[in-house]
Amino acid sequence: MASLGRDLENSGERALVRRGVGLEAITIEQGPALAKMPCWEAVQIPRGMFTASRAILTILLLFLIILEFVPWTQTIQASGKVSAYTPYDRPQQIESRITGRVKTWHIYEGVKVKKGELVGELEDYDPTFMAPEILPLFEQRKVALEQTRQAAMSRADQLTKRIGEMKKLVQAAVPSAEARVVEADNRVREAQQKVEQYKIDVHTAQLNVDRHRQLVRDGLVSQRELELTIQTEIGTKAGLQAAQAALSGAEQGRSALSFGRDQITADVQQRLMDAIASRDSAVAEAAKATEQLADISYRQQGVQQRIEAAKLFLKYRIDERARFDFPPTGNRY
Repeated sequence: MASLGRDLENSGERALVRRGVGLEAITIEQGPALAKMPCWEAVQIPRGMFTASRAILTILLLFLIILEFVPWTQTIQASGKVSAYTPYDRPQQIESRITGRVKTWHIYEGVKVKKGELVGELEDYDPTFMAPEILPLFEQRKVALEQTRQAAMSRADQLTKRIGEMKKLVQAAVPSAEARVVEADNRVREAQQKVEQYKIDVHTAQLNVDRHRQLVRDGLVSQRELELTIQTEIGTKAGLQAAQAALSGAEQGRSALSFGRDQITADVQQRLMDAIASRDSAVAEAAKATEQLADISYRQQGVQQRIEAAKLFLKYRIDERARFDFPPTGNRY
């Protein structure tokens, strides 16, 4: 039976081969025979590879979906200053001799320009930028500033001389006050020496009185001599009180002279400092007037140059208009 089945299969394969190349001539009944052909089995896709291909296609599809819906651009929230990177959006630093509003801006940062090239146009600028009537005002302002400067410099010179005189006064007044204080110190020391001497005299007189009293009791001296020693004791005590009063007066005088010396020094130093401050203020005022004078002169020259340039430009425009509006008739314009 096996050989018979094999023969049938071979006969089916031979029938397929005899029909010619191509699958359009194969019938349904010949399908099992076609599947068992060795050549068909050789070109047929393996089932494992087909499964792997399906898995790879599924993974690729999922990856494409992820790429489509996942936001790859990461964003964060922060506070700060953001600078534009384009020259048109970047803030531009504009400097002009006059104030006004920018009407048109013809260039941007980084562009090379030539001398005389138009950079921008202003409007609502200062009407006195080219006003001829402002020139006399500039002259008046210059005269006033020059007078202010001269007055400030004169005042500074006077204060400088006064400062020199006050320094000499300080040098003379302070030693004189110091000498008076030293003299008062000497008087205090002399009074102190007298007080000490009278204290010794009083103590000696008291000892004499005590000794004479004992001698009187012993009958060795008379009562008259005791009275004389008592009078001497009283005199020395009075002298001690006078010396103490003189010492107190000398100390008070010394304190007054010391205070006067300090007061004189402080007053003179204060006046000296005030004079120096006034001199510095005058110098600063003169410097400010000089600076303002230079600024006025610069502005005056600028206005004058702009007026002259405007006149030349107007003359040039008139000449150009005459050249094109009036044909030459032998006369030159």
